[in-house]
Amino acid sequence: MNATTDRTVTAGQILAVATAWEQCADEACDDAARLGMCPDSAMMAIYSAEERMLRSHAAALRSLLSPASGTVAS
Repeated sequence: MNATTDRTVTAGQILAVATAWEQCADEACDDAARLGMCPDSAMMAIYSAEERMLRSHAAALRSLLSPASGTVAS
């Protein structure tokens, strides 16, 4: 007998991950500001890249929730 795993993803799970990524992006901005990083510094570039990546991933997840995608079980 084969065991099956339910891999259904709910809208709530997607929102939770997207929100967590957005919070991490906010924290990256806060960390950079708290450390007083110069906007032109290499470290600030790393924090900015991290923030953009996290926000991009969060937006991609949120796009899965659009009615047109039809990929999310409620």
